[in-house]
Amino acid sequence: MGIHTGTHLSFISKRVNVKKLFIRYMIICLDMAVCLYGVYVFLKQQIWKYMFLVSSFVFLNYDENVVIVITDYLAVIMLFANIGFLITQFFKTKNGVE
Repeated sequence: MGIHTGTHLSFISKRVNVKKLFIRYMIICLDMAVCLYGVYVFLKQQIWKYMFLVSSFVFLNYDENVVIVITDYLAVIMLFANIGFLITQFFKTKNGVE
């Protein structure tokens, strides 16, 4: 789901036109920070085991706060959305489409 969302980010990024360079760099830095946190959550909670069917069940910690769990999974989704966006941009520049 995140990779598919990332393929559509180029359309959204064309519509959002940030004039100030400082704000543009702050958005990029915030995005990178969320992606790094997504990598941390992806490795800490071993989500890759569920993706590649290494583990046959999902362990959910019911003692953890719901807001923290949702924030963690949104960070992982944003990580994969950025990966999808970068893949799309790679193929656009490789084929000369822009």
